[in-house]
Amino acid sequence: MMRSITAHITLLPKVLATVAMLCLALVPVTVTAQGTIFGTVSNSDLTHPEAGKLTWFGFLDDTDEEIRTELNVGGGYDGLNWFDNFQNYTTEAAGNPFDFIYVNTSRGESFHLSGTIPPNSFQEENVVLDAGSVPATPSDLSAEVVSGSDVTLTWTAAPGLTYHVYRRDAPNNGLYRRIDDPTGNIANPGVAGPSFTDTTSDGTSEYVYLLIAEDESGNYSAHSAPLTVDASGTVCECAAQGDIDGDGQYTSVDMNEMISIIFFNVPDVQDSACPTSRSDLDCDGIADSVDL
Repeated sequence: MMRSITAHITLLPKVLATVAMLCLALVPVTVTAQGTIFGTVSNSDLTHPEAGKLTWFGFLDDTDEEIRTELNVGGGYDGLNWFDNFQNYTTEAAGNPFDFIYVNTSRGESFHLSGTIPPNSFQEENVVLDAGSVPATPSDLSAEVVSGSDVTLTWTAAPGLTYHVYRRDAPNNGLYRRIDDPTGNIANPGVAGPSFTDTTSDGTSEYVYLLIAEDESGNYSAHSAPLTVDASGTVCECAAQGDIDGDGQYTSVDMNEMISIIFFNVPDVQDSACPTSRSDLDCDGIADSVDL
């Protein structure tokens, strides 16, 4: 029986990939991919960052009022190629300026890509990272729901760094909006200190928070691990969520194990540091196809 399950798990990604390609062939490209940009990412020695070690975030119109990352729907990085289809940006239009910041957290290399949204369906933008000053990635992000609907975020602050604070609604995996400066003024360096209180929570919704550090020279860090908070009082946060095999990376092995948990009744992976299981990415208490 185990041999049969293993065979199903091994073959399923190939089947899913084939189905995805067939679906793309049936949908007009001008509808689904208008403005999509993509390309390879290379380290300074022309090797490629491992999946899970490269982060990126992007914003439009010279303002970080709203940002997207490689973890949002419509974007990603697979260990060689990055892509973004500009989905959900409210100011997305051909010709509008864009900025993307890439950081390889394992090597301390980064790159800032600037340009304009292309009018064509696919625009190739290959990236080569440079060694240089990369601020420390924000760490130890946690939250407490306090009086009324306020959510107080705390983290470990590093000397000389300030922090941009972002939030998105948990269910839709859409873009993040900056909440320490809702105008998205990139000249505003953000919060100087280890805490920020979100006073705009509705007291009932689930939110996902994200931090990005900035140094005195205007260099940006990799974004923090996302933190999911139930504004009614429950915090769902765990660095291991999604890393099913616990090797510190997010790879096809984790996807295969999630498939076996969700579809083949293999026992889920629990972790004493996680309020929910590692495979419950949306923190709704169950591992299902939404998490996958």
